[in-house]
Amino acid sequence: MNTHSVGQHGAGDKVARIGVSLADIKRAGVDPQNARLWHVTDGVEEVPTGAFAGIDVTDTELSTRTAGELYMVRVAGTPCLRHLAPMDGCIGTAFAESGPYTVNPAGSVQVIGRVFWFGRFRYRWQPE
Repeated sequence: MNTHSVGQHGAGDKVARIGVSLADIKRAGVDPQNARLWHVTDGVEEVPTGAFAGIDVTDTELSTRTAGELYMVRVAGTPCLRHLAPMDGCIGTAFAESGPYTVNPAGSVQVIGRVFWFGRFRYRWQPE
């Protein structure tokens, strides 16, 4: 999984400017220390592969209040974006907020954090 703290980059990474500022992060109610940037490799309906997503790694608790929210999760060892909903001790995952939701047994989905922002470069993304 290739996440970076917002505003930082790893050694050898291409440095790119994205359309989210520290002010935007704070307006979203996220502590910049808990924000991570992820290059989407398995997207959902509204966030395509190649986009970037801002993840709040402290927002991992699901409740009926957060049903349908977009989260970064690990399903079967693969990081991806999914809409989540709690379902009687299980977690439902979907590619679209309206569903359909797949019921996953407890413990099979690791919630990494809630998506608070997503955006895209203006050029066509090419895998390296």
